Amino acid sequence: EAVEANGELLAEDPGSIGYGNPRHFGWYRTTLAHNSLSVDGRHQEETEGSLIAFTNLANGAAVAVDAGQIAPGVKAGRATALSGNLVFDLVWAESESEHDWEWAFHSRGKFSMTDRGKAFELPKPEQPMSNGRPTDSDGTDAWRWVRDLASRSHDGTWSARWSTDKTELHLFQRSASGVLTSGEGSAQPANRSFRLIANRIHGKAALFATVMTL
Repeated sequence: EAVEANGELLAEDPGSIGYGNPRHFGWYRTTLAHNSLSVDGRHQEETEGSLIAFTNLANGAAVAVDAGQIAPGVKAGRATALSGNLVFDLVWAESESEHDWEWAFHSRGKFSMTDRGKAFELPKPEQPMSNGRPTDSDGTDAWRWVRDLASRSHDGTWSARWSTDKTELHLFQRSASGVLTSGEGSAQPANRSFRLIANRIHGKAALFATVMTL
Protein backbone atom coordinates (compact mmCIF):
# COMPACT_ATOMS: atom_id res chain seq x y z
CA GLU A 1 0.00 0.00 0.00
CA ALA A 2 1.38 3.41 -1.01
CA VAL A 3 0.36 6.79 0.42
CA GLU A 4 0.90 10.04 -1.50
CA ALA A 5 -0.07 13.60 -0.54
CA ASN A 6 0.94 17.13 -1.53
CA GLY A 7 3.12 15.79 -4.31
CA GLU A 8 5.09 13.61 -1.86
CA LEU A 9 5.30 9.83 -1.83
CA LEU A 10 5.08 9.24 1.93
CA ALA A 11 4.79 5.45 2.10
CA GLU A 12 5.82 3.08 -0.66
CA ASP A 13 7.74 -0.01 -1.67
CA PRO A 14 11.27 0.16 -0.16
CA GLY A 15 12.91 -0.11 -3.57
CA SER A 16 15.72 -2.49 -4.40
CA ILE A 17 19.44 -3.00 -3.95
CA GLY A 18 22.10 -5.10 -5.65
CA TYR A 19 21.21 -8.80 -5.64
CA GLY A 20 24.65 -9.68 -4.27
CA ASN A 21 24.11 -7.49 -1.21
CA PRO A 22 23.02 -9.52 1.87
CA ARG A 23 20.46 -6.80 2.61
CA HIS A 24 18.62 -7.72 -0.61
CA PHE A 25 17.56 -11.09 0.82
CA GLY A 26 17.65 -10.12 4.50
CA TRP A 27 15.52 -6.98 4.17
CA TYR A 28 14.34 -5.70 0.76
CA ARG A 29 12.63 -8.95 -0.25
CA THR A 30 10.96 -9.55 3.11
CA THR A 31 7.28 -8.98 3.83
CA LEU A 32 8.24 -6.91 6.89
CA ALA A 33 9.91 -4.35 4.60
CA HIS A 34 6.53 -3.65 2.97
CA ASN A 35 3.23 -2.21 4.18
CA SER A 36 1.70 -5.63 4.66
CA LEU A 37 0.99 -8.51 7.06
CA SER A 38 3.51 -11.14 8.18
CA VAL A 39 2.50 -14.47 9.71
CA ASP A 40 4.83 -15.82 12.41
CA GLY A 41 7.51 -13.46 11.11
CA ARG A 42 7.74 -15.16 7.72
CA HIS A 43 7.19 -13.98 4.15
CA GLN A 44 3.77 -14.20 2.62
CA GLU A 45 3.55 -17.08 0.19
CA GLU A 46 2.82 -16.58 -3.49
CA THR A 47 -0.92 -16.72 -4.02
CA GLU A 48 -3.65 -15.67 -6.40
CA GLY A 49 -5.81 -12.98 -4.90
CA SER A 50 -9.15 -11.79 -6.21
CA LEU A 51 -11.02 -8.51 -6.37
CA ILE A 52 -14.11 -8.41 -4.15
CA ALA A 53 -15.32 -4.92 -4.99
CA PHE A 54 -14.22 -1.54 -6.33
CA THR A 55 -16.18 1.69 -6.37
CA ASN A 56 -15.57 5.36 -7.08
CA LEU A 57 -16.63 7.81 -4.39
CA ALA A 58 -17.50 11.49 -4.73
CA ASN A 59 -13.99 12.49 -3.64
CA GLY A 60 -12.13 9.18 -3.53
CA ALA A 61 -12.41 5.44 -4.11
CA ALA A 62 -12.76 2.14 -2.24
CA VAL A 63 -11.44 -1.34 -2.97
CA ALA A 64 -11.69 -4.74 -1.24
CA VAL A 65 -9.60 -7.81 -2.12
CA ASP A 66 -9.35 -11.44 -1.06
CA ALA A 67 -5.60 -12.09 -0.73
CA GLY A 68 -6.02 -15.86 -0.75
CA GLN A 69 -3.84 -18.20 1.31
CA ILE A 70 -0.85 -16.10 2.37
CA ALA A 71 0.56 -18.86 4.63
CA PRO A 72 -0.31 -22.54 5.19
CA GLY A 73 -3.88 -22.62 6.48
CA VAL A 74 -4.12 -18.82 6.59
CA LYS A 75 -6.59 -16.73 4.59
CA ALA A 76 -6.41 -12.95 4.48
CA GLY A 77 -7.97 -9.90 2.86
CA ARG A 78 -7.84 -6.13 2.76
CA ALA A 79 -10.23 -3.23 2.20
CA THR A 80 -9.03 0.34 1.66
CA ALA A 81 -10.96 3.55 1.05
CA LEU A 82 -9.82 7.10 0.29
CA SER A 83 -12.14 9.99 1.03
CA GLY A 84 -10.74 13.50 0.93
CA ASN A 85 -7.76 13.59 3.27
CA LEU A 86 -8.78 10.38 5.08
CA VAL A 87 -7.56 6.84 4.37
CA PHE A 88 -9.47 3.89 5.87
CA ASP A 89 -7.70 0.54 5.88
CA LEU A 90 -8.90 -2.87 7.14
CA VAL A 91 -6.63 -5.92 7.14
CA TRP A 92 -7.95 -9.27 8.32
CA ALA A 93 -6.68 -12.84 8.53
CA GLU A 94 -7.88 -16.13 9.98
CA SER A 95 -6.68 -19.65 10.62
CA GLU A 96 -7.73 -22.76 12.53
CA SER A 97 -4.51 -22.51 14.56
CA GLU A 98 -2.95 -19.64 16.50
CA HIS A 99 -0.32 -17.39 14.95
CA ASP A 100 1.65 -14.23 15.55
CA TRP A 101 0.19 -11.61 13.18
CA GLU A 102 2.41 -8.60 12.46
CA TRP A 103 1.00 -5.60 10.61
CA ALA A 104 3.71 -3.23 9.39
CA PHE A 105 3.67 0.32 8.02
CA HIS A 106 6.59 2.47 6.84
CA SER A 107 6.59 6.17 6.06
CA ARG A 108 9.18 8.83 5.38
CA GLY A 109 9.66 11.84 7.62
CA LYS A 110 10.18 12.63 11.28
CA PHE A 111 8.54 9.94 13.39
CA SER A 112 6.83 10.36 16.75
CA MET A 113 4.69 8.17 18.98
CA THR A 114 3.63 8.61 22.59
CA ASP A 115 5.57 6.36 24.96
CA ARG A 116 7.81 4.78 22.32
CA GLY A 117 9.09 2.21 24.79
CA LYS A 118 12.44 0.95 25.93
CA ALA A 119 15.13 0.46 23.30
CA PHE A 120 16.66 -2.96 22.82
CA GLU A 121 19.22 -4.51 20.50
CA LEU A 122 19.11 -7.51 18.21
CA PRO A 123 22.20 -9.42 17.05
CA LYS A 124 23.82 -8.48 13.75
CA PRO A 125 22.57 -10.51 10.79
CA GLU A 126 24.36 -13.65 9.83
CA GLN A 127 23.88 -14.44 6.16
CA PRO A 128 25.08 -17.89 5.05
CA MET A 129 26.70 -17.92 1.63
CA SER A 130 25.80 -20.17 -1.28
CA ASN A 131 27.89 -20.05 -4.47
CA GLY A 132 29.31 -16.72 -3.37
CA ARG A 133 25.90 -15.17 -2.69
CA PRO A 134 23.70 -14.93 0.40
CA THR A 135 20.97 -17.54 0.45
CA ASP A 136 17.33 -16.61 0.54
CA SER A 137 15.61 -16.05 3.90
CA ASP A 138 12.17 -17.01 5.18
CA GLY A 139 11.89 -13.53 6.69
CA THR A 140 12.27 -14.43 10.36
CA ASP A 141 15.58 -12.54 10.62
CA ALA A 142 14.28 -9.34 8.98
CA TRP A 143 14.20 -7.37 12.24
CA ARG A 144 17.99 -7.73 12.48
CA TRP A 145 18.29 -5.18 9.67
CA VAL A 146 16.26 -2.53 11.51
CA ARG A 147 18.11 0.16 13.51
CA ASP A 148 17.13 2.14 16.60
CA LEU A 149 14.59 -0.39 17.82
CA ALA A 150 12.05 0.29 20.54
CA SER A 151 9.16 -1.85 21.75
CA ARG A 152 6.19 -1.60 24.11
CA SER A 153 2.89 -3.33 24.78
CA HIS A 154 -0.46 -1.70 23.99
CA ASP A 155 -4.09 -2.30 24.96
CA GLY A 156 -5.48 -2.30 21.42
CA THR A 157 -5.50 1.41 20.53
CA TRP A 158 -2.45 3.40 19.46
CA SER A 159 -1.36 6.22 17.15
CA ALA A 160 1.76 7.50 15.40
CA ARG A 161 2.80 10.45 13.24
CA TRP A 162 5.27 11.14 10.44
CA SER A 163 6.11 14.76 9.53
CA THR A 164 7.79 16.26 6.46
CA ASP A 165 8.19 19.89 5.42
CA LYS A 166 4.89 19.66 3.50
CA THR A 167 2.78 17.01 5.18
CA GLU A 168 1.85 15.42 8.49
CA LEU A 169 0.55 11.87 8.33
CA HIS A 170 -1.37 10.79 11.45
CA LEU A 171 -2.14 7.09 11.88
CA PHE A 172 -4.68 5.67 14.34
CA GLN A 173 -5.22 1.93 14.73
CA ARG A 174 -7.47 -0.46 16.65
CA SER A 175 -6.72 -4.17 17.06
CA ALA A 176 -6.45 -6.79 19.76
CA SER A 177 -3.89 -5.94 22.45
CA GLY A 178 -0.31 -6.69 21.49
CA VAL A 179 3.19 -5.28 21.07
CA LEU A 180 4.35 -2.29 19.01
CA THR A 181 7.89 -2.22 17.64
CA SER A 182 9.39 0.77 15.85
CA GLY A 183 12.69 1.29 14.11
CA GLU A 184 14.50 2.72 11.11
CA GLY A 185 14.49 0.46 8.06
CA SER A 186 16.44 0.67 4.82
CA ALA A 187 14.94 2.17 1.67
CA GLN A 188 16.02 3.81 -1.56
CA PRO A 189 17.02 6.57 -1.88
CA ALA A 190 18.95 5.99 1.32
CA ASN A 191 19.28 9.68 2.27
CA ARG A 192 15.64 10.00 3.37
CA SER A 193 14.21 9.00 6.72
CA PHE A 194 12.15 5.80 6.56
CA ARG A 195 10.49 4.84 9.83
CA LEU A 196 8.72 1.55 10.53
CA ILE A 197 6.01 0.73 13.05
CA ALA A 198 4.74 -2.83 13.45
CA ASN A 199 1.83 -4.12 15.52
CA ARG A 200 2.11 -7.78 16.58
CA ILE A 201 -0.87 -9.64 18.05
CA HIS A 202 -1.54 -13.33 18.68
CA GLY A 203 -4.52 -15.59 18.08
CA LYS A 204 -6.48 -17.57 15.51
CA ALA A 205 -7.72 -14.42 13.76
CA ALA A 206 -6.60 -10.84 13.35
CA LEU A 207 -8.27 -7.55 12.44
CA PHE A 208 -6.31 -4.32 12.06
CA ALA A 209 -8.55 -1.26 11.60
CA THR A 210 -6.58 1.84 10.60
CA VAL A 211 -7.46 5.47 9.87
CA MET A 212 -4.88 7.85 8.43
CA THR A 213 -5.30 11.63 8.09
CA LEU A 214 -3.15 13.79 5.83
